Amino acid sequence: MPGIRKSLVSITREDILAICAQKWPEDEQLEFKEDLPAKKGKGNDLWYTLPRGIGEYARNKILEEVVALANSYGGDLVIGIAETKQKPSRADSLSALPDCGDLAERIGQQAGACIEPPIPSLQTWGVPTESSGAGVVIVRVSKSRLSPHRLLG
Repeated sequence: MPGIRKSLVSITREDILAICAQKWPEDEQLEFKEDLPAKKGKGNDLWYTLPRGIGEYARNKILEEVVALANSYGGDLVIGIAETKQKPSRADSLSALPDCGDLAERIGQQAGACIEPPIPSLQTWGVPTESSGAGVVIVRVSKSRLSPHRLLG
């Protein structure tokens, strides 16, 4: 069962804002990431420059989370929501990523190329929260019968 109990295509900006306002807690089926991870800190991944690309470090950190979900209970990874410092971490505020639809598609492609064996039920979806197309990316992973999965070198 996914962390967000709606089909990906029906999740709206209002749903994302409600997750932040209601301070949803992370658990074994729901994980929040504020940004694409970068060795040099927030906003330093290649995604923030033109032409857009996903850096190797960010790709690996995101896909490690995807593999962990597939190898356990499945769930949703939401990229673009900052979390509280308290434990368990809770959704805190929106941290919209540029071109979230394109980013979602590219994460899906990278997952297909970098995870072995491929995760058959992986879905990615961008939810724009701003008129510019910036928003969050949701990666939905079902518990996999093909586990264990691993990230290729």
